[in-house]
Amino acid sequence: MQPVYKTLADSIIQNKNNWEKGMAYLIPALTNFCIAMIYKYPDMFFGDPTNLQRLQDNVNSLMKPEIRMESQAMQIASAIFEKLGTASGGLNEQFIQNFLYAVFQCMHFYRNNTKSKIIPISISKSIWSCWATFIIYLGGASLVAACDKIQPGILFMIMKSEGERIKHLTGPPARERKYGLIAFSQIL
Repeated sequence: MQPVYKTLADSIIQNKNNWEKGMAYLIPALTNFCIAMIYKYPDMFFGDPTNLQRLQDNVNSLMKPEIRMESQAMQIASAIFEKLGTASGGLNEQFIQNFLYAVFQCMHFYRNNTKSKIIPISISKSIWSCWATFIIYLGGASLVAACDKIQPGILFMIMKSEGERIKHLTGPPARERKYGLIAFSQIL
C-alpha cells in the first residue's frame, strides 16, 4: 500500500467527525473509500486492531437515529463480514450484537415513528443484503444465535413480517439476489 493511501485511510477512519451528521453529504464517498480499502488492503485492519475497532464504531455511529445513514452502515458492515469476519481472531461479538440491535432499532423506528409506517425499500434492501452476506460468510446459525441474544425468535419474527421484501435484492451485482435467496433458504 502506498503511504499516501494509508495516511488518507487512517485519517478517514480515525476522525469521528467524518462520520457525524454534518458530513452527511460526504459519507457515501467515504463509505465507498472504506469498502475499497477493506477489500484491497484487509491487512490494514488485521495488523492494527484499533483501526478495525474504529471502523466498527463508525458503522454503529452511522446507525444512530440522529445520523440516519443506515444504507452506508450496512454496506460497510457487509464488507466487514465478508473480508474480515472469517479472518483469524474473527469479529468482536459485541460489535455484532450492537450492530444487530441498531438494525432492529432502525426497523422499529420506521415501522412505528413515521407517517407511512413502512420501512423504506432502500433500507429493507440494505438489511436483507447485509444479512445475506453475514449468513454466507459467518453462517446462518451465527446470525440466528446473535439475534436470539437480543430477543429470542426476533429474526424469524422479522422474516415473517418483512420477508416479502427479499424480492428487492436486485442491486448492482447481479448475483446479489441469488446469494440472498440461497442464504435465507439455508436458514429456513
